[in-house]
Amino acid sequence: MDAAWTAGFVARAIEHWDRFGFGLWVVRTIEQQEVIGYLGLSMPSFLPDLIPADRMPAVEIGWRLHPDHWGKGYATEGAVAALHGAFERLGLNEVCSVPQSTNTASARVAQRIGMKLERTATLPGTEARGPVDVDVYWITRTEWLAGC
Repeated sequence: MDAAWTAGFVARAIEHWDRFGFGLWVVRTIEQQEVIGYLGLSMPSFLPDLIPADRMPAVEIGWRLHPDHWGKGYATEGAVAALHGAFERLGLNEVCSVPQSTNTASARVAQRIGMKLERTATLPGTEARGPVDVDVYWITRTEWLAGC
């Protein structure tokens, strides 16, 4: 992503925190304190295209890490912390995740943290990209607490 896109993303992430009291976290390595991505909870604008009205507003858990740091457990560790916050601090009833269908590593993270695949759907295209197939995963507070 270029600098302008990143600046807009950061501004939207800060606005999300201000509005909802939760959001995405910066992910850094302990050793070098190098920023390697982000993860956490959000209420993204695209979810109404995927989620039935009776489940809205929905909270999504997501992650995006630099490829050099894939497979090291960072996404799983952060996602567990985010779900802990979602269910035990925020008191949410359920959380979804919508990784791209071709992103098998993110699907494995969703499964590893106890999420269940509900269906595959297509996100409509935007100005920035064409349509995208995603897998819609869910976990409920009851399921999370039972697995702790």
